[in-house]
Amino acid sequence: MKILASLAAVFVLASASQFLLPSASQAATWEYTWQGGDKTPTVEISPLKYGKTWVYGVELDDGPATTLTVVKPLLSQFSYSDAPAGVGGGQAKPFVGTAAIFLSRFDTGNNTLLSKAQLRELVEGGWSVVSHSYWHTGNHWDASKALKPADFRRELFWSQALWPAVTGQEQASVGFVYPNGDYNYGKYLAEYGLRSGSLVGGKLQRLPATPDEWMSLDRNWLDENVWSKNNDPLEGLPKTGPKAGDVIVDFTHGIDANPQSANRQRWQKRLETIAGQYGIKGDDSMWCAPTDEIVAYDLGAKNAKIEAERGKVRVSLPDTFVGTPLTLHLTGIDTKVQLKAPVGGVLYRKGEEVWITTPTIGKAGVPVPAPKIERIYQGEVKNVTFEKPRKIAGVRLRQAGAPKEGFALAISAVGAAGTASIVPADKASIGSNWGTWQLYPTIPDGAAPLANEIQINSDPCLKEMEVWAVVE
Repeated sequence: MKILASLAAVFVLASASQFLLPSASQAATWEYTWQGGDKTPTVEISPLKYGKTWVYGVELDDGPATTLTVVKPLLSQFSYSDAPAGVGGGQAKPFVGTAAIFLSRFDTGNNTLLSKAQLRELVEGGWSVVSHSYWHTGNHWDASKALKPADFRRELFWSQALWPAVTGQEQASVGFVYPNGDYNYGKYLAEYGLRSGSLVGGKLQRLPATPDEWMSLDRNWLDENVWSKNNDPLEGLPKTGPKAGDVIVDFTHGIDANPQSANRQRWQKRLETIAGQYGIKGDDSMWCAPTDEIVAYDLGAKNAKIEAERGKVRVSLPDTFVGTPLTLHLTGIDTKVQLKAPVGGVLYRKGEEVWITTPTIGKAGVPVPAPKIERIYQGEVKNVTFEKPRKIAGVRLRQAGAPKEGFALAISAVGAAGTASIVPADKASIGSNWGTWQLYPTIPDGAAPLANEIQINSDPCLKEMEVWAVVE
């Protein structure tokens, strides 16, 4: 049995000398060996992880705390397995999702929004987190409020540059969710390493897909005010069932915590149907995964190189690609040959067919954009003097509440060359906000001023300050 063979490149190699891998500095490699057998197997990379035929995902936009307390427990009730479709005997894996956050409203001390600790708990439970920008600006329906190229780049630079430090991830985000559905971000995503863009009414619904198509990933809009109008629990799902290569992604801004509510009952029915027909209790054809893992797998599978010989298979990915596990489909392995699951991976077999899912090959996530920045101060909102002059990239302030009437924020970078104001005149009035990280950047729009000191006038509503500098 070959799963979606038309979508995978097949490599039959008589010996290792017929295929040269890139050098170690150019690729991440993984190798699997076994004893016995007298022929070189045929090897292909399955188009989807675990040898599944289609993939399902759920995205939660804007980072509500209920992503952890309500949605994760709900999805965890349902499962698929890590065995190829039609093979059976797989280990149950819970449904998981993707938290899409915008950094100005993340880890603010407002308990209605996800904290860093809550996000870590989600990730430990198999979820992923993707970028929803920094400020959540932009729209595509009002030309008078349309963003300029510099605005898009400012949003994307700061959301990616701050990502590791703010979220606790090792690298920057792989995936992006368009703020307000503003697809005009799309032409800028690749500049900042982003591999996908999610919205409603996108183009990508089925594999194979080009990198450009991943920038327009379609989603089913399941917010209650939209979904309740037709009240169909199976809204957006194919009436005749998913086809090979389908990418079906649902999104919402929240799910009702009340199990008896119409919203929760509709979700329950939807998930029960998907799991019952296509999960471990059904035909087990579905892979349920976070969006960034889906896109990383697809792009990795298309670009991985395979070297095979008797008793050995090696896989490599260019280091410019996002790290990902890959599922190898081998045929021609003698049934007498003893095989073990690799460390960090899984293995299933059916006669002379074998499916090996590797651990992650390469590094997950994408590098932060240049210029790289680092946090050189975090703490009380006050004037700060540095041991040596630093190029100030920006200042972040955590706000909780309203400032005193008439308060006007002023932040200055003071150096040997003079004093540079960091807060534009139209941003001095900060208004009331009960959970945000205000950001006042100098880059990428302009030059980072060289300063020995940051001077700031404060207000009780400003609870914490960070100073970010260009890494030299």
